[in-house]
Amino acid sequence: MLLNSKQIENIVEEIETAIQLSIDGKKDDSLNKLLDIWEEIPIPKQKQPEQISNWVIDCIYSEYFDQGDFCNAKKWALIALNNDTAQYDSYEYIQMGRVCYELKEYDEAMKYFSIAYERGKKRAFKEFDKKYWEFYSKNKK
Repeated sequence: MLLNSKQIENIVEEIETAIQLSIDGKKDDSLNKLLDIWEEIPIPKQKQPEQISNWVIDCIYSEYFDQGDFCNAKKWALIALNNDTAQYDSYEYIQMGRVCYELKEYDEAMKYFSIAYERGKKRAFKEFDKKYWEFYSKNKK
């Protein structure tokens, strides 16, 4: 079942509430709300309008990543890679590369950073910590 515009509007409001919780320092509450939102999104989750699932996945990934829970962040980065947009964008590959880097899975990080670079060149790295570009540029073949 695909979401209708009213349902999407409600989910957007819930996501914005979760983001505000995170801004207010209530990281666990934010994460729990985001996980609840994910469960509410009907199957096929990745085919919902307005790329709503991408937004929720990215928020969940970011909460885990920011909290240093890189194992769970990696789980959500993998989910993001299975979304339709991952076929064209570099963003999901940068996210996966970042989490692999933080887990010291450097070969995996290089694999994902290489895909991101193929798709977006150096600009794929520009909004992220410079250490990722430095790592990739020093180690690429």
